[in-house]
Amino acid sequence: MIFSALFNNSDKKFTIKKNVLLLGIIKIFSSLIGFLLVPLVLDYLDANKYGVWLILSSMIGWIGLLDFGIGNGTRNLLGQAFALKDFSSAKKIISTSFALIISISVVLNIIFLIINPFLNWISILNIDLILYKEIKTLIWVIFFLISIRMVTGLILAILYVDHRPVVADLIVLVGNVLSFIGIFILKTSNSLFYIGLSLTFFSTLTPLIASIWFFTNDYKEIAPSFSSIDFSRIKGFLNQGIQFSILQISTLVLTMTDMIIITQLYSPNDVVPYNISYRLFGYVLVLFGVIVAPFWAAFNNEYHNGNFTWIKKSTKKLFYIWSIVSVGVISMILVSDFIYTFWIGEKIVIPYALTIFMGIFVIIQIANTILTTFIYSTGKLTVLTIIGVSIAILNIPLCILLAKNFNLGVTGVIVASIICVLFNSFFASIQYIKIVNKNDRGIWSR
Repeated sequence: MIFSALFNNSDKKFTIKKNVLLLGIIKIFSSLIGFLLVPLVLDYLDANKYGVWLILSSMIGWIGLLDFGIGNGTRNLLGQAFALKDFSSAKKIISTSFALIISISVVLNIIFLIINPFLNWISILNIDLILYKEIKTLIWVIFFLISIRMVTGLILAILYVDHRPVVADLIVLVGNVLSFIGIFILKTSNSLFYIGLSLTFFSTLTPLIASIWFFTNDYKEIAPSFSSIDFSRIKGFLNQGIQFSILQISTLVLTMTDMIIITQLYSPNDVVPYNISYRLFGYVLVLFGVIVAPFWAAFNNEYHNGNFTWIKKSTKKLFYIWSIVSVGVISMILVSDFIYTFWIGEKIVIPYALTIFMGIFVIIQIANTILTTFIYSTGKLTVLTIIGVSIAILNIPLCILLAKNFNLGVTGVIVASIICVLFNSFFASIQYIKIVNKNDRGIWSR
């Protein structure tokens, strides 16, 4: 059977441990590629151009989160179908999700085609006219490529539901390796266009090839088809999907808009130290994600089977690992100057206060990830959606207040993010306790 990888109670621990081990190996390689990519790109681009690329790629990358949560909604709906071994429903879910995401992608491209001539990119990116002339074509290209990746990325969601996160992350790793090779071949190019194209093209190509491969082989019997599109399921997708989308956009506002705020308050150059610090500690988030990733599908399966004892024990173990990781983050803060010098040399100066608060942010975010992974797997998103919107609204003025009025500079931006994440974690912990104790009522159960 093509779904023999789905675990049962007897082999659940083995499956998760195996996935964590293999994911760890893949994530180490992915992190290494990302680690080497920063100084490589900095060798080809000056700090100003690199800052512009960081902002531009983040902004256009937002369209990947404008899928109305179809990707995450698909994971939960498929999880239920797989748990019941209802592969007929699985085919309908996949076909419908592809139909929805393709439609969204087409609409987004049409909207961008219409509004782009009216967008003042010079003001948005805080750049001069000469640099805009260099990147105006790149803006079109990466928007189109990322909208394609939004569609092909559904194969990654399916692999995660089928308890094959290793394969999903391997696909991403191959794209990163190809991007690295592409940039290395560019040698001394100082062109934002070619750097941006290389970083975007291969990350789009690999899931596209993977989709073709899996739907003609392993997942042939549940491959999307026009005849299996079930419009009656759209309401189910949108009910949960829109909440996921709001949560994603809220997270986006909390993280990605930081760079836009910095470039507007200061300059693209000031984005670079912030991003480098975020990347350094972000690797901890990535590696911890290796541990948490298999638990989404596992939590989903055990929640629908009513196995709350296993859920509580697993969450307790995750928080034990979190405490160890937190000690590691504190150690990174203490030796951060050495790490920065080894990594990027003396080109960019990273304020130590920025490093401290970035480390604190990551420690809190990891704890938050444990709680929200379980809540997301249950599909009870109303509370987190409300909180997500609240902190999204709060974050931007709070960033400006702390950076400008309290004279914290770029560091004030991450301090604002810490406050927002703490707010989210507080309510996530309450909902987690209510759900696992079967005491979720009213808004907490939706």
